[in-house]
Amino acid sequence: MPIPFADANNTSDSRAPFPLALRRWTASQAHSETGSARSRSQSWASGSHSSSHGSDRPYEKSYLKVILPVKDPGYGVYRYHYAIIPMPASYQAALKDALAVLGWYRPSLTVENTILRLRYGTDDMNQPKTPWMDILPAQWTETVRANDEIGIFPKERISAVFEDEFIHSNVILRYGRTDGGVTSWTDLPTNGSPLIDRPRTYEEANELVVKCFTRNWKLFKDALKDMNGKQPRFRYCYFVTQYDNAERTVAWVPFPQEAYRNSDVWRAHVVPPGTILGVMFQ
Repeated sequence: MPIPFADANNTSDSRAPFPLALRRWTASQAHSETGSARSRSQSWASGSHSSSHGSDRPYEKSYLKVILPVKDPGYGVYRYHYAIIPMPASYQAALKDALAVLGWYRPSLTVENTILRLRYGTDDMNQPKTPWMDILPAQWTETVRANDEIGIFPKERISAVFEDEFIHSNVILRYGRTDGGVTSWTDLPTNGSPLIDRPRTYEEANELVVKCFTRNWKLFKDALKDMNGKQPRFRYCYFVTQYDNAERTVAWVPFPQEAYRNSDVWRAHVVPPGTILGVMFQ
C-alpha cells in the first residue's frame, strides 16, 4: 500500500512532506555522520598537533658528538672544540658535516687529509676513555651509534727508521735552560763543539748527554747544577734552519712524545749528522 503524502500546507507530524519513519532515519543518520566527521576532524587535528610538536623534541632525534683536539703550541697540551650534528648515514657524510661545523678552527683540514676516530668505552667512573680508535668507513653503521663521540684528526702516518737503516755519525749538543720565561742555549766554544754520537734511542741519548755534561763541565755547569746529582728526564728538539740556511738556536721544534717510547720513531726524528741536537729538562 503506498504511503500517503500529506498536504504541504499542513504542518502536523502525521501530514509532513516525508513519512515520519523516514524523517527519523534521516535525522539519525545525519547526526551520526556529523559526529563521525567531528571525531575524524578532532582526531586528525590532534594527530597533526602531536606530530608537529613531537618533531621539535631533540630527545626524539639521533645526534652525534664531534670533537676537534687542537694542540696548544705554547703549553703543549690539547684543547678541545665541541659540536653536535644529526646522526649521519655514512662515514663520508659524517666527515663533511664535522668539517663544516668545526673546520673553521683548522682551515687546513679537508676531506682528503682528515680522518674520523671513535672514542669507545668507559672507565670505572663511567666516563669516556681517552684513547681514540680508527674505524673503517665501510663499517660506519655497524660501528657508530647515536650519541657516540667522534674525533677529527689529520691523516698522517707515524714515520719510522729501523736500526739497520740508521746513519752513524756525530751531532752537536746544546743545552737549553728557561729562566724568567726566556730560554737560552749554551754557546758553541771556539776550540771545538761538544760532540756526541748520533744516538739510536732515547735511552742512549740520555747516557751520552750526561757523559758530555761531565766531560765539558765548564760549558755545561748550569746543566750540572740543575741536575743536582739526580737523573733528570730529558726532552729533545731540533732547530729550524734560518733564511740564510744557517742553523741557529732561534727557533726549535720538540720531538714528538712517541719518539721517547718508540725507538723507530726516535730514529726518524733525531737530527742529521753534523747538526745541532737540543736538550732540555722535562
